[in-house]
Amino acid sequence: MHLYTPFKVSLLAAAIALTGCGGDSSSSSSKDEVVDEVVDEGNGTGGGDTGTPVSGFTISANGGVSTLGNGGNGGDLYVEKYNSASALTLKKGGSVDSSYTLPAHELDLGTNPVTVTENVTVYRVHDEDEASRTLPPAGTLYMLDEDMEDYGPDDNELEVYRLYKSDGLTALGAKSTQVTGLVIETGAALILPKVHGNTVSLYLRNDVQNNGLITTAKQPDTDSRIGLELYTAAYYGSGSIDVAGDAQTYHGQRGGQVSVYAHTIVNSGAITTSGANDGAEGNSGGDAGDISFAANIFLENAGALTAAGGTSPSYSGGEGGDINLSALELYNSGAISANSGAGRNGYSYSSSQVDVALVALRTLINTGDISAKGAKAHGDGNYNASKGGDIYLNLLPSFEDVSLDKKLVTTGNLTVDGGSTEQEATGRAGSGGNIYIQAGDEYLAEGDSPDEDTASALSTQFVVAGNISANGGNTDQADDGSNAHAGTGGVIRIEGYDQSTSNVESGLFGYDSISLQGGVGMTGGYGGDVEILSGDMRDERGGSYVPSLSGPLSNEIDLNVDGGSSLAQAVEVGEDEERGYGRSAGDVELLVENGFAYLQPGVLTLNNTGSVTANAGRSYTELSGNNNHGGSLLVRAPDAVTHTANFSAVGGHDERVASGSDLNGHVGGEGGDLLVISQYAAAAVEGTVDVSGGNGQRRGGDAGIVNMFAKTALTAKGTYTLNGGNAEASAEDALSTEGGDAGFVTLMSAAYNSSLEATVTAEAGAGDLVGESKLIMVDADCESDFCNVEDIIALDIPR
Repeated sequence: MHLYTPFKVSLLAAAIALTGCGGDSSSSSSKDEVVDEVVDEGNGTGGGDTGTPVSGFTISANGGVSTLGNGGNGGDLYVEKYNSASALTLKKGGSVDSSYTLPAHELDLGTNPVTVTENVTVYRVHDEDEASRTLPPAGTLYMLDEDMEDYGPDDNELEVYRLYKSDGLTALGAKSTQVTGLVIETGAALILPKVHGNTVSLYLRNDVQNNGLITTAKQPDTDSRIGLELYTAAYYGSGSIDVAGDAQTYHGQRGGQVSVYAHTIVNSGAITTSGANDGAEGNSGGDAGDISFAANIFLENAGALTAAGGTSPSYSGGEGGDINLSALELYNSGAISANSGAGRNGYSYSSSQVDVALVALRTLINTGDISAKGAKAHGDGNYNASKGGDIYLNLLPSFEDVSLDKKLVTTGNLTVDGGSTEQEATGRAGSGGNIYIQAGDEYLAEGDSPDEDTASALSTQFVVAGNISANGGNTDQADDGSNAHAGTGGVIRIEGYDQSTSNVESGLFGYDSISLQGGVGMTGGYGGDVEILSGDMRDERGGSYVPSLSGPLSNEIDLNVDGGSSLAQAVEVGEDEERGYGRSAGDVELLVENGFAYLQPGVLTLNNTGSVTANAGRSYTELSGNNNHGGSLLVRAPDAVTHTANFSAVGGHDERVASGSDLNGHVGGEGGDLLVISQYAAAAVEGTVDVSGGNGQRRGGDAGIVNMFAKTALTAKGTYTLNGGNAEASAEDALSTEGGDAGFVTLMSAAYNSSLEATVTAEAGAGDLVGESKLIMVDADCESDFCNVEDIIALDIPR
């Protein structure tokens, strides 16, 4: 994982040192030209009960679908909150407050400003060209090559061009002719010339107001567009910056990079660094350039940021560019796109170099859609699609010498789907990218800061809404599919490291469902895993652990971690027989954890009303049974646990008809398990539970188990089904079939007051040989016909 910070680029520090007063100054003669502000009223908490109502969102990291190859595995989801008594909440509804107010700010153009009212190409004075060193005519904007040898104070190396406006009299590079601030009016363009390298680095002491266009000169017959680095006290404007690759001058040209470093940035214009499309010239699509905005104080972006790879009909598509935004306070409502371009062949299906990172030190509010999708692949051949990029939304843990409340709110759609293969492409589909949303840091949560001069926050909150998609790509091939594997789902990790003083609610709001299903294929993919945790951050010091806090957990969102099914089926006589496996479902854990729970009596509760579906996929083969079992659900907390939700974890069925020569296999998968635990209080469970084994031609799968444990009281209501899977009775051959064993239910209260009020069905599966019945134990009592005394006697208990 990359570490992104506003101060990781040394050039920024040098630029800030050179800019002096910057955009906060009121000494400018042009201070009456005030920038248009985009300001939302209010300073809401961002949390779940105030602001705009939200609903209907989904989180998905499903494995891709493959018609002839393997379905992709589902991705994994982690939602974790640490170190405060405030709640972790996952809701189907709720409200989110994404409002904010920017500090007051004025445009400051300094003592020698320039306003661009028409298209102007900046003149470059060359080091190596004596003829160009003649003083340009009065009014000409120009740059000097020798400025690139100037450095900032304290040996901070900053090689930049300065901008001058000739008066026709004063010598080249005279300080009195240096432009301090710049305004580009609507309809006008500032065009920067070709330089030695691939990027023009331009420095202005004061502010830039861009309401028109900043671009670089087009370069025929070169494979890369010149980019722009802009160092300025403040950058404001609704105008665009465009250094995209230009297909008219070079098919598949790479886009240039754009970097803006300032004290403050307010942008509503389009920033484009995309690679050019190939057209029909036989080249690859152009790679996009990177986009970086870094501000010392605040950064507000409402413009579209596009760093997309170019497409190609005959070669590889271009790769998307990195997009990085960083500031003390960061507010983004613009659409951010770093998608890779479609081509005959994508980049790696399992790794990606494309990152989109939004990083703040105090406040991060994102309401814009962000995408970094992998490239599709097409064409007749073994061509692979590419992996989706990675998205980082990081609220970093430190701000020197300041103790502040910190908040991360995101409501925009986040998409990092892997690319699919199309037409006749027979390679692998791309895996879904990864999404990391992190508020705070475990070091500060433990009180063990990596920087002794850094003060921790009063509270650190995360609020997540909007659709989140990290699905694997699909394959659709016309050949035998031997290499045609669909993409796996990505990893989605949402973490918050709060402070012990916090009382703000964090969580996910407005989500109907979370889906991490394995994809279908000739062989299905495995379902992904879910962990939702409210925990402590115990820090070991001096050989012992220092206590920290945890909060309650509440979940309403439905979870699906089904394993993928096989598409294989019976064929006509004389055709090649299809066979394939269904795969196991994923596991789900809902947890409240604290090693010092006695310090928070009655607080560490868990309430789940979201259904969980963890069924294994259907098989059509003779060797199933081991890798197509239902998933497990663990619900555990120190204090009261309430689980009123349906749970289905049926083992996979094997539907292929056995023949007399098939001595083994044709086995249904085992059912999953349900485990509910209250360590120090009561547990109440109600819902429909099905952990039956899958059917198989030779043998049915064994059912799973339902175990519930509590300290003070335990109540179980609803309908529980734990049937063994059925096997076909065989009258045509001498091979006996066997039904699966039934599951068992155990309720255990330390107070011996468990109450089983549910309807329980636990029947052995049918077959030539009937499977074993299982038991129902409620505290010290066996409440089933079969109490399995043999197993108890067989326990190796010291006597």
